[in-house]
Amino acid sequence: MNLGQAAIYTDATIDKWETAAKDPNGLTEHGIPNYVAYPNTNWGKELFGERKLLQNHNLALNGGTENTQYLFSVGYFDNPGTMPLTSADNIRLRVNLQAKVAKFLTVGTQTFGDIQNTSVVDVATAYSYLTQTVPGVYPSYRGVYGFPAAAEESATANNALAFLNSQGGKNQVNRINSTIFAKLDLVKGLTFETKVHYDNSYTENNTHPIPYEKWNFATNQLSTAAQTPAQMTTRYSLYKSYNVIIDNVLRYNNTLGKHDFGAILGYNEQYYNQYNFDAAKLGLIHPDLTTLNSGTTMTGINGDETDYGLRSVFGRLNYAFNQRYLGEVVIRYDGSSRFGAARRWGLFPAFSAGWRISEERFMSSIKSFIDDLRIRASWGRTGNNASGNYDHLPTYGTVPYSFNNQAVRGLAQTKLGNDLLHWETTTTTNLGISGITWKGKLNFEVDFYRGYTDGILFVPNIPATTGTAAAATMNIAEVSKKGVELSLGYQGKANDFQYSISGNFAYNTNRVEKYKGRLQEGFITDATGNRVYQSNIGQVSNGSNTRILEGHAINEFYLYNIYQGTGDHFLADGSVNINGGPHDGMIRTPEDMEWLKQMVAAGYSFQPADGIDLTKIWYGDLIYADLNGDGIYGNVYDQQFMNKRATPAYNFGLSVNMAYKGFDFSMIWSAATGMSYYWNTIYLNQSIVAQGKSVPLLVADNHYYYNETNPNDPANNIQGHYPRLKGVTDAQNGRTSNFYFYDASFVKLRNLQIGYTIPSNFANRFSISKLRVYLAGENLLTFTKFPGLDPEVGPDSNYPTMRQYSLGINLTF
Repeated sequence: MNLGQAAIYTDATIDKWETAAKDPNGLTEHGIPNYVAYPNTNWGKELFGERKLLQNHNLALNGGTENTQYLFSVGYFDNPGTMPLTSADNIRLRVNLQAKVAKFLTVGTQTFGDIQNTSVVDVATAYSYLTQTVPGVYPSYRGVYGFPAAAEESATANNALAFLNSQGGKNQVNRINSTIFAKLDLVKGLTFETKVHYDNSYTENNTHPIPYEKWNFATNQLSTAAQTPAQMTTRYSLYKSYNVIIDNVLRYNNTLGKHDFGAILGYNEQYYNQYNFDAAKLGLIHPDLTTLNSGTTMTGINGDETDYGLRSVFGRLNYAFNQRYLGEVVIRYDGSSRFGAARRWGLFPAFSAGWRISEERFMSSIKSFIDDLRIRASWGRTGNNASGNYDHLPTYGTVPYSFNNQAVRGLAQTKLGNDLLHWETTTTTNLGISGITWKGKLNFEVDFYRGYTDGILFVPNIPATTGTAAAATMNIAEVSKKGVELSLGYQGKANDFQYSISGNFAYNTNRVEKYKGRLQEGFITDATGNRVYQSNIGQVSNGSNTRILEGHAINEFYLYNIYQGTGDHFLADGSVNINGGPHDGMIRTPEDMEWLKQMVAAGYSFQPADGIDLTKIWYGDLIYADLNGDGIYGNVYDQQFMNKRATPAYNFGLSVNMAYKGFDFSMIWSAATGMSYYWNTIYLNQSIVAQGKSVPLLVADNHYYYNETNPNDPANNIQGHYPRLKGVTDAQNGRTSNFYFYDASFVKLRNLQIGYTIPSNFANRFSISKLRVYLAGENLLTFTKFPGLDPEVGPDSNYPTMRQYSLGINLTF
């Protein structure tokens, strides 16, 4: 049994659906087809079943003279979206122009602009409705949306198609990005270049409801009336930002015999400004009139403005002797408006050296095999101004208080400032080797690095005696990181057949070195002589099922462990075996249940339900390990760090290219491992079921069921993987445990393309320089053990990754 609850649907209702299924095109007494009145809707097919055409067109024109060069391009992109009414389109324009107006002066511009329109639909909510509905709701019939047809069905069962069509409006982004530059050749080897960059983004958004009705097609009755204009709210919002960057760089390069010199001296300045405004009014005059003046009651109006600035002075010196010994020194002096005057500026030096060992005489014996071999090392510091724009300043806000027995609002400090806030600094040491062998056929590159970041920003806990204001942001935490990166490539040719293959590998890991303190936990003897367990996990770390703690990786998983018994239950003398019980942590058999009862009788307890009956712990429920040995199985002290996180430790890539005469073929693979996900989502892989909600196929086909009143019941499934079905909540099985902890490693065929280039002697007849046609596919294959939607996206995806096929033409005149 599960919870012993009565069945929701009556036999009469079930008979209606079964009868209609035998004659789906038959008509009800109201003249409505049976498949509409008594539906079995596949909502996945309704939302994602239609294949749509995506368009991406680009036209480019380039040319020029010895002194002037230009590029002009225009493009159009249209993505209809995998769900209805989730389309996006983009029109883009690019102009690049460069002219040498004098022997010593070159000027030019690089300008890009685009207009992008996206859907105003709340895609995440629409996607969630896949699990918050039932097959007994028909999407739409003759322009009317369906309502749950069964009399017993919950009225909360959603119609995702109605929701997608219920929002109207506009969401448009206009962007322009332009750089104007000038380059002066001052004397031989010495140039000066100045750039002024400006980009502007303007977003206009308007949303308003589109009224609709929902009908019960089984009874042919209106079930949900459309919103009246008086109930409708219209909202407008504007977001505008601009960014100005000025660069001035003086460059010098010269060669004296075997000595190569290079130097750069530069200045950079940036200013960014953004403001926003939104307003909403309730009560429209008419559903088609959605401007703010059409509303009657102001429900909200907000606006804000933020900005920040950066200034940098930097320099670089390069030296090479005989193209064999290489050295470089870089110094940056950066200032940020995000810090107070006392600590605004940071000095960030870097040094590197290289040795072309292949140029040494002792390498001459293998010179025919080794084309180029280099060893390099570097050390450097970089800064990050990752704080908020005004974290160094105290924050003030309006707060309620009593004055003269009246409730009024005043201004009070809500967060403390920190004038000593400063740059996060990362110090990195790198050692690498690269080479080319076999006359350019084989190339490789290997890099080892270690890094240390200090001054990481954090808002600490402060005593309540300091007042109600939040603590100031401070430079507190420190993190170390290390890794190795490898790339390897090979290219070759056999007559008309050309090929190349390249792969890359990366290993990266990190460790929190300083945060809130070290974890201390264990048994102590209290003042009364009792042995009690204590832990300071809450004081020295942040998070829930992933935590930040000194000595561990950032956001390492922190979970309960499923109990793992020996599978035996009792000792030879008949006493309970405290190490026995279910080997996979689920109470499956009468022997498991008797062992559980005897453990409780012996003084042990099992949390969180802490009891044995249908509403607490029963057949098909999980129990948790007692890791700290206090006799309480599954209490807060039984969580442990899993030495795993959601970020992959290992990344792989593989690229293959082949060409034979006019044909070409390419494919790109990627893979990641050393990553895990905690995935426990209601209506997707939990055993909770509810009226008006879907039952996930994973659970429906493989959940535990045992009828203890009839052990021979053919419906029994005591080897089911998922716990027994429950309604509304499931505290016992809902623990954040390793039962829902999955290996998220994957291998993915990211892109595959086959093309053919028309022979030039044929294309030239039509004044065509080059004509290539191709067929391509993206996201074609994924191999993974993760049962969720896409391991690359993560466990909480709210939109599926699209698999795309494209047919294209590359045409050059």
